[in-house]
Amino acid sequence: MLDFHRLTESPTHAALPAISINCGFTAAGLPVGMQIIGPQHADAAVLAAPAAFESITDYTGRRPPIA
Repeated sequence: MLDFHRLTESPTHAALPAISINCGFTAAGLPVGMQIIGPQHADAAVLAAPAAFESITDYTGRRPPIA
């Protein structure tokens, strides 16, 4: 279970704002995520970064095929 949390638990314990968004797809059509972590009290900047990324990509509307 620790492997599942190894990339997300540290920012949480440090009280850092973080977000994870879809940033693309593999050649097999699987989604790839991007985690953005900011300094303390930079919540607005952390939310603005993926909003800007999503505004120039079409990944938010795409879904991987159901096998």
